Amino acid sequence: MLIDTNELASGSVIQTQICIVGGGAAGISMALELEKAGIDTVVLESGGLSRDEATADLYRGPSVGIPYDFSDGTRSRFLGGSSNCWGGFCRPWDQSAFENRSWIKASGWPIGRADLEPFYQRSHAILQVPSNDYDPAHWVGKTGEATHGPSKGLSAKAASYPFDPKKVEEIISQYSPPLKMGEAYRSELKAAKHVKVYIKANVVELQCNPWGGAVESAKIRTLKGVSATVQAKVFVLASGGIENARLLLASNRQQSAGIGNRYDLVGRYFQDHPRFLNGIVDFAEPYRNNPLFDIKFHCIVNKVKIGGVDISGQMRIPFEVQKERGILDAQMWFRSLYAGEGTDVVRALYRMRQRVRGKWSPFVGLGTDLGHIFSHPMDSLTYSVAHTTGSLKLVRYVTMELIAEPEPDPNSRVMLSDDVDALGMRRTKIDWRLNQRVKDTVDTSFELLARELEDKKIAKVTLGPRINDVGWPADMEGTYHHMGTTRMADSPREGVVDRNCLVHGMENLYIAGSSVFPTSSSNNPTMTLVALALRLTDRLVDEFRAGTRFSPEAKAAEPAKAEDQPKAAA
Repeated sequence: MLIDTNELASGSVIQTQICIVGGGAAGISMALELEKAGIDTVVLESGGLSRDEATADLYRGPSVGIPYDFSDGTRSRFLGGSSNCWGGFCRPWDQSAFENRSWIKASGWPIGRADLEPFYQRSHAILQVPSNDYDPAHWVGKTGEATHGPSKGLSAKAASYPFDPKKVEEIISQYSPPLKMGEAYRSELKAAKHVKVYIKANVVELQCNPWGGAVESAKIRTLKGVSATVQAKVFVLASGGIENARLLLASNRQQSAGIGNRYDLVGRYFQDHPRFLNGIVDFAEPYRNNPLFDIKFHCIVNKVKIGGVDISGQMRIPFEVQKERGILDAQMWFRSLYAGEGTDVVRALYRMRQRVRGKWSPFVGLGTDLGHIFSHPMDSLTYSVAHTTGSLKLVRYVTMELIAEPEPDPNSRVMLSDDVDALGMRRTKIDWRLNQRVKDTVDTSFELLARELEDKKIAKVTLGPRINDVGWPADMEGTYHHMGTTRMADSPREGVVDRNCLVHGMENLYIAGSSVFPTSSSNNPTMTLVALALRLTDRLVDEFRAGTRFSPEAKAAEPAKAEDQPKAAA
């Protein structure tokens, strides 16, 4: 059932078994499974069914570290959450991503790949990813033995490169459509008998019992002034890597530092994958125009299909070499650049496309972008034609692109600012930091890939400046993967939640999503956060059914409508 919270009478009390804060990938995945299990659940989504400016403003706040846009261009505060603006990359993480790596500070998960394996399998269905096979040999043959036909608009076939796998490793990702989960599962949520989704329901505080050991209720408020309270046996925060920390810090009536923050860990270890470009790659003829490892042609302009499945290829330095060199994980691919890319004109065209998708830049206005576009009409036209047709003839040159795993840093953090939003909540303030090991990872990974390309006579590579020599690029950006702010650890001195995603010291408060990641690999987070959400859901279902910790007899009550007198639901 979908309910507009503005239709409630102010002061309503909603009772349920499980309350999930956030209607994004994690929250919707849990809701779908809890509906199947027949457990009464309330999902509280801040936004509506589409973007609106007033709700989007609730995400905004200052950046005080590396310049970082963490609001309009990176998140979507309406039903479906960040699944409304993601690229669809999916790949289960390897075991090495979960390991305690002696050369990386604060690394190591209390669970491993084996603990998530059955939930990775199930996440494929939710994310509509068709295959469980990620072996490159399953998808493509070696050069000259490609197994797929030309992608639309391309004359080349996808193929592997003859790398020494001990030096450069090829990996395969698959694509979700990409799935906008608020749209894809709206009919199921509307028809649900046990799940009620309240839209435009902003949680402004979690209210604990007098001794602070359990959450008793969530206080919600709408931008139109309606207030209500949700009472539940179990609460799950699933509102993203930034908002999960924000809500814990803001809920400080019983615990002055915020819920779960006894050891000052909430909001710390904030992580995102930084993105870099480097070099000019001049391929030898047999390897030219391979779309599989060129993000321009397996993601941005078109998709590469093999056996009816959309896939993409990446390259990385093998784990043993990472260990030997003392570097982090990184994924690399090629990027064909069209004439004009990197200019204000193309950046303006990119922002125009983002606006169509509901993502707005708080730094550059529509008028400025239109001025760039119309003052350089030929550049605008040339790039638009190239991007629309995917023409290889209009490629200016090919470069290398990399996203790097950040090393966990307690000083990279989400905090509360002194400014308040329209609901009276303190806005978030982010201090994004990247350390020396990230610089070393970027430089070393690019250099090792370039060396292998030349050694195997795949291409000649002209490398650009090293990050260690010139510092962070002025236009460096992340990939909008907000992670790590309520990290998982067996000890409350090292993490905010335990291995079952239960907040340390709390009886009934869980956290779902990428904020629990202790480390972030270089892989995209969505499939892993969905797998974690499914694992948590199974645990809750088992405990409700067994009656081990939560009594299943209470039923959710229907809240008062606006035309009724305010009263507590029975």
